[in-house]
Amino acid sequence: MLDTCHAASMFRRLDAPNIIMLSTAQVDESAVSTDTDGEMNIFMSDKFSGLFGEFLHKPGGFRSNPNFRMSDFPRFFNFEKVLSHVEITTTGSRALQDIKFSEYFPLDNLKDIIYGKGID
Repeated sequence: MLDTCHAASMFRRLDAPNIIMLSTAQVDESAVSTDTDGEMNIFMSDKFSGLFGEFLHKPGGFRSNPNFRMSDFPRFFNFEKVLSHVEITTTGSRALQDIKFSEYFPLDNLKDIIYGKGID
């Protein structure tokens, strides 16, 4: 996952096998930042990052959508929410609609993964 301005440009020449690449802004597009630190006068995160955190934690998010597919990202995190265009591509042989997000973020271990406890 790459959440930055022009994020899709980072993946254009990548040809490694079996990689799923999610970018939160197209090649010619800026990502929208939110949450500033007034003391340091810097942005703390982009809009997608905050929404993704909510998706992992809050009701109506990932825990209530166990069949969420990798191909669902652009529709779920649409322009109206993120204010940029989320793209997801793969260099693998499996279609994104055949890959559940839970293959990468298992529901049973989600709390441990997020809070750094690791998994067995």
